[in-house]
Amino acid sequence: FDLDYLDEVVFIPEGRWFLLPGQGIGTVAGNALMLYWLWLIPFVSWMLLIGMKLPRKREGDPEPKYDTVFHSWMRGGICISMGSALWKRPREESIRQMKQNDFETRDFLVYMCAHVTMSSIAIFITGSLCFTYQKAHTIFLAFVTAIVAHRGAGRYTYYTTVMYGKELRKEFAALIEEAQNKTQK
Repeated sequence: FDLDYLDEVVFIPEGRWFLLPGQGIGTVAGNALMLYWLWLIPFVSWMLLIGMKLPRKREGDPEPKYDTVFHSWMRGGICISMGSALWKRPREESIRQMKQNDFETRDFLVYMCAHVTMSSIAIFITGSLCFTYQKAHTIFLAFVTAIVAHRGAGRYTYYTTVMYGKELRKEFAALIEEAQNKTQK
């Protein structure tokens, strides 16, 4: 590998601490920010036009096949706190939205504003630390690796225990019921 250009790589243009989309192209932060915006604009458009409706479960609708990270996050309880804090939405309405996976566009826009803010912080603060300090980069990689291993193990455990357990109970429901009836007699 010929890596003699590494001394020329710049994280952010001299004298700048923040970039707007399209600024700083050719730097690590500028390229990362541009790539993020190239993903963000089509994604938000898709969510507003199609994605918000995909996981919805209204009465009479078929069982949804698709889910999004936004819907999963909102079902986790944030819908209640966001709704009451920002919109004064009644708790019952938030619970209904969570059950039906039918959230308001303004909830999604707040979610995306938080996403843009946290992504910008990640690019400019975490990225700068990792670019400047090799030890910070090593610690960050170890931290991310630990998170991925933990979550992967959790998902694997779910697949091998909970999910298969449900499927086995469903498949053998008649045999289980018959065995329980025999033991009760």
